[in-house]
Amino acid sequence: FTLGNLLDIWGISLTPANFGPLQGTVGIYATPQTYWLCPSGPCYRPSNQYQAVDPSQWTSYQLYLHSVVWIVIGAQPDQPSSLPNIEWITGGGN
Repeated sequence: FTLGNLLDIWGISLTPANFGPLQGTVGIYATPQTYWLCPSGPCYRPSNQYQAVDPSQWTSYQLYLHSVVWIVIGAQPDQPSSLPNIEWITGGGN
């Protein structure tokens, strides 16, 4: 699936100036486009892995298992690494 597929399902528009009904400068930041496989246990995505996604690629951006996507409306972060780290438990019912 792509980010565009997900937004179509939700019925949300996305442009450089709006995310659905929210108005303002839009930026998308994500972990690199690779298949993330985490062992059964904690899965951690440090913020220093986030990269800005080019607006021309927003709707075609591939969504992968355990990838992280941030959609920021308004003031953009000085560095993508200032966005929060993500950690979750996966697999084996943990």
